[in-house]
Amino acid sequence: MARAKVSRGGFQPSPNQLALEEQIRERLAAVLVAEREAQHLTQEQLAERAGIHTTTIGKIERGQQVPSLALFTLLARALACAPSDFLRRILPDPATKGYEDPAIAFVRGFPAADRARLLPVLEAIVDWKRRP
Repeated sequence: MARAKVSRGGFQPSPNQLALEEQIRERLAAVLVAEREAQHLTQEQLAERAGIHTTTIGKIERGQQVPSLALFTLLARALACAPSDFLRRILPDPATKGYEDPAIAFVRGFPAADRARLLPVLEAIVDWKRRP
């Protein structure tokens, strides 16, 4: 991704990178809270399962911190979710070109078992709705 050069010899992230980071931060916070609450876990319980400090969970859920890849993996495992599945729930789908039907976006925040049943149905409806 291109970066704009800043005075004093440093580099600044491009507007696209900054926008994507903000989107990831917001979606990660929403998905983490939804999954934690769906499993009836407190922040303290999730932190204990992941082996991290409770304040870290709070910062991520408030969108104040984006976890490292290692921390992201610990959180996914603590929620009994494959890191790749957890990541798919957070990253924008390139096939949507920046658009995702609100119903599908809503269901992505559901617990994995419910999501597995609902997403295929909703995706079929959305595909049908988009046809000319």
